[in-house]
Amino acid sequence: MKIPAISVGLMWLLMGCGQNGSVIDASCAPIGNEDRSSASLYSQANIQYPEQLLYEKIEGYVVMRFDVSRTGRPMNIEVINSQPDHLFSEAAVHSLSQWCYLPKVIQGKAVDDTATEVRLDFVLG
Repeated sequence: MKIPAISVGLMWLLMGCGQNGSVIDASCAPIGNEDRSSASLYSQANIQYPEQLLYEKIEGYVVMRFDVSRTGRPMNIEVINSQPDHLFSEAAVHSLSQWCYLPKVIQGKAVDDTATEVRLDFVLG
C-alpha cells in the first residue's frame, strides 16, 4: 500500500474544516450521493512544526493509521512509525485530528472507512 506523504515546511497550512481550524460536529466535507470506494483528503488544518525542533533544526516524519468517520473526521489515530522516535508524534496527531476527508460512500450513504494511512514529513526549507 502506498502511503501518501505530506510535507510540512516552515509555514503552516492554513486550510481548515471550520473557520480558523475549529472543529465542526457535522460533516466537514460535502458527502454527495455518488459512491466512493474509500475516504479521500478534502482539506488540511494547521500543521505546525514543533518550535523546539525547528530551533534545533531537526527533521523527521510520522506515519499514522486511522479511521475516517462517516462525517469525514479522522478517528482512532495511531502512530505506527516515527523518526526520530516520537519527536513529531504529538504535532502530527494533533494536526491530523483536525483534517477533513470526503467519506467513503456506499449506495449513496456515507460510512466509516478503516485503516487509512498517511505520512507527514517534517522538513526544513
